[in-house]
Parts: sequence; C-alpha cells; structure tokens
Amino acid sequence: MRTARAVGLFAALAMAASFGVQAAQLQTVTLESGASGTRAEIVVDARGPYRTLSLSQPHRLVVDFEQSSVANSLKLPPASGIVTAVRTGNPTPGTVRVVFELSAPVQALPAQWVVGAKPTLVLQWPGSAAVNPVAASPAASSASGAVESDKPVAAIT
Repeated sequence: MRTARAVGLFAALAMAASFGVQAAQLQTVTLESGASGTRAEIVVDARGPYRTLSLSQPHRLVVDFEQSSVANSLKLPPASGIVTAVRTGNPTPGTVRVVFELSAPVQALPAQWVVGAKPTLVLQWPGSAAVNPVAASPAASSASGAVESDKPVAAIT
C-alpha cells in the first residue's frame, strides 16, 4: 500500500513539474539587413522566459533563454549589417545565451515575440551605426560597460 502511494505521489509531482516549466529549443537564428537597419529572428519551438543585456567594449547584445536548449541542427548566420558575428553558449545549466557582436554602439529596439508557425523573438537595430549611436552616460552604464535593457542576468563571460 505504501509503495502504491509513493509511486502515485512521485507521478503527481513529476506531472506538476512538467506543467510548470516548458523547456524551449532554439531552432533557427537569422539575420537580415537593409536600408531600415538590421533584423535578427530567433525561432524557438515554445515561447519561454528570456532576458536581454547590452554590453560595450566590445559592443554586444546578449539574449539569455531560460530553461532552453539548442537544436543540433542550429546553424548561426554570417555577419550582416551592424552585427559582425553571432555565437551561442550556456552560461548556466539550462540557459542558452545568444550573443550578437556589434560593429558600433547601436541601441536595439525592444525585443518582440511574433506569432507564427513557431514563436519567433525579433530584435531590430534601426538605421546604421553612424545614424543611431548610443551616448555613453554614467546613468546608463556601469564601470564594466554593461547597459541593462530588461532584467538583470548573470555576468557575461
């Protein structure tokens, strides 16, 4: 009887945990640039929590996806527009980091989810670097050069 209760309790806890957290898998990252600026699209199989962080020296925009993984088939795009390189990493277990290296300090527009066949997080850097420089101000950055754009994240390595 106790064994049956223990198995039932374990099953209930496992089911409850699976409903509380839905892991996302990053499937594609694309970059496009044109007269209106540079656009990045990150396609995932399930929408989940993320954080963005702008950094300087060198200039980067970081996107951390919590409770996520990277598809084995993920191929990162070549440089385009203001973005000189794209790379991924895992700063902590279960977190996928996408880093966009930038040629200049350009402020990205707020990230937006686009509804389609699969959830897509869209990042946009309007215009060119010469048109949209980000002024360095003591209030906007720390001694490390970090500029917070959403919620705080762990230190970038």
